[in-house]
Amino acid sequence: MLPEKLPLPATAAFADDVLPLFLSRCRSDNTRRAYRNDLEDFFALFFEDGRLSAENVRRVTFAHVNLYIEHLKRTGCAENTLRRKISAISSFFRWAEAVELVERSPVIRLLVQLPRTSRERHIVTLSREEARRMLEAARAHPRTGIRDEALVRMLLYCWLRRSEAAAMDFEHIRKVGTHYVLRLPHTKKGTEEIVKVPAHCMAALQRLAAFYGDARGPVWRSFSNNSRGRRLSAQSIYNIVARLAREIGLDRRIGAHTLRHTGITLAVQGGAPLHKVRSQARHADIQTTMVYVHQQDFLDDNAADYVHL
Repeated sequence: MLPEKLPLPATAAFADDVLPLFLSRCRSDNTRRAYRNDLEDFFALFFEDGRLSAENVRRVTFAHVNLYIEHLKRTGCAENTLRRKISAISSFFRWAEAVELVERSPVIRLLVQLPRTSRERHIVTLSREEARRMLEAARAHPRTGIRDEALVRMLLYCWLRRSEAAAMDFEHIRKVGTHYVLRLPHTKKGTEEIVKVPAHCMAALQRLAAFYGDARGPVWRSFSNNSRGRRLSAQSIYNIVARLAREIGLDRRIGAHTLRHTGITLAVQGGAPLHKVRSQARHADIQTTMVYVHQQDFLDDNAADYVHL
């Protein structure tokens, strides 16, 4: 039985703040939070009340977007952050156009100085030899080696983001036929996904569980005296990888995401089919996977290689 009266959604008049209605389409709490912050930042810059009212939304033009981009550049905003903020604004106005709140989105490529796309950015990776040395450095650590080796293997072969790694529990690992998979309940897309866990990674995880004496709960745990046994944070995972990078003499900024990039790049170099790379990397858009292919093609057969003196 349906109740006699159901609460009605906001009407097409959009008299009040439209942000909650836009955010209701987002599946992930993290995405909702990021969109809210970015949009409130944008509207606060141009409108006294700072509200995402229908009136303010309709007043935005491509000039506002260009001024906002210039403002972000002047204040030293990192390129990735700038790209994310403009992406949030673009997504909002595409939605506003779809629900006929605005006639046309002001984020128009021909009129707006859009930041570089992901296809143009350079991906930092380790070489195959550097990745091997990092595994060896992790394994050799007298106190944390058994944990750090398993962590590096999972980042290199399962291409986990550090937030996904931090959320790992032993219960998320299950056997499917003769293979093991890792269930990821909290991903960038906001949906549950799975990745294959290679046999050597599974062996490292089993050694770690035996070391803990417990195959339940968080996979990555602190060994420090103050927080022994507690789940490692995403920042702690980043710090472990950065420390290992320094130990093998890498002076550039290396973090957990570098190992994800490295694993994907090595798979591309090894000839893995593009659709298989996309599946294991869990890229929503095939163009994201193509970034790795384009970069490898650019480096393998570069015009500079044809100069012979």
